Amino acid sequence: ADDLVVPPQMAAPGGVLRAAYCGTEAVPFAKVQVFSPARASPEYLSGRTDAQGHFAFVPDRSGLWRLVVDDETGHRTAITVTVPEPFQTATGAAPRKTCVGI
Repeated sequence: ADDLVVPPQMAAPGGVLRAAYCGTEAVPFAKVQVFSPARASPEYLSGRTDAQGHFAFVPDRSGLWRLVVDDETGHRTAITVTVPEPFQTATGAAPRKTCVGI
């Protein structure tokens, strides 16, 4: 669904994202899959956001990384994060969304 917002913040050696509904209400314990630019399957890492909607990962290479966040109640989004070479700092931007309730 369009109301799950996941803006990543990257700084070597890793990245942190915060999953939130409409960018404000945390999405606790959402399923997260991280896919490496080296291969599409299987995922590089999988896990869950914490109680505040945070998830951290450490990429092992530069390139375009794909992250899929799914609250398993119908809200799912995929984002792409660019990790530069050499990996020093990267940022990704979640699209701005206007939400009218969940």
